[in-house]
Amino acid sequence: MPGTDFEIILVLDNGGSRGVELLRRMFPAAGRRPRRVVFTCLFGYSEAFADTPYQPDGQTDFICFTDDRGLRSKTWTFRPYDPALLGPVRTAKMFKILPHRFLGDYDCSIYLDNTVQMVAPYPDIFGQLERSASPLMAFRHAARSCVYEEAQMVKSYGYDDAATIDVQMQHYRSIGHPEDAGLIAGGYLVRRHNDAALATVMEQWFMQVCRYSYRDQLSLPVVARRLGFEPDYFPGMLTDKKTVLWPTQVAKKRLPRDFRDDIYLAIHEDVRSAGMNPREHYLKFGMAEGRRYKSE
Repeated sequence: MPGTDFEIILVLDNGGSRGVELLRRMFPAAGRRPRRVVFTCLFGYSEAFADTPYQPDGQTDFICFTDDRGLRSKTWTFRPYDPALLGPVRTAKMFKILPHRFLGDYDCSIYLDNTVQMVAPYPDIFGQLERSASPLMAFRHAARSCVYEEAQMVKSYGYDDAATIDVQMQHYRSIGHPEDAGLIAGGYLVRRHNDAALATVMEQWFMQVCRYSYRDQLSLPVVARRLGFEPDYFPGMLTDKKTVLWPTQVAKKRLPRDFRDDIYLAIHEDVRSAGMNPREHYLKFGMAEGRRYKSE
């Protein structure tokens, strides 16, 4: 249900310089940083880390924000973060949506979902961003162009709470958001993330994700339209396999999107008694054992 608990971090910070400075102290830069970064997020044992090995270019860092302190890679640097306040899903959304807060030392960034693999040379993509009039480049959604249609799909698959989505869509209709006003594919975002106008859009987008559904593609088009912001779109679709490959093999073994920690623990008393993280247990053991993860 919609609530205000997740807004506490936003109220305390209010997007101000004090909050940004505190976040930068949490994630300090070591010496002079390259001006470009490719980053991803992996929280709550949602899937195995892809660990795609990209060729370094001397100007770009590769960073993964995660709560799994056991991860190791020759390509990626891991920045640990405890998701206890927001939960794993919204913590991942926080890093995805707000790179100006956490990666402000970099001029530009590529966010890619852990199930997305870059195919086109990433220096070329940064070059396209540099030439773009918009500080945000993305792909259009491959199947839909309407947040209301997307909301129905999300509900039909049980990806998020239907009542919450209904309230969200009712609000968007009440403020005049039209049908077929556009929809992005949120798994691959290329940004000059310190741009002031874009940062404002991202802050408002995250507020919507906290207040309503964590399915973030439902809220970005509404926020962007209300603020008069226009992204730039890559030609084709995310599924064309020319710029990126999606979904990759790692997507075949992942936590179900309708997985709920409390339900899994209620069903499996042995996991609860052992004090194990239910997501970690299901991903590493329960899936192979054929355990139920939701009520009948």
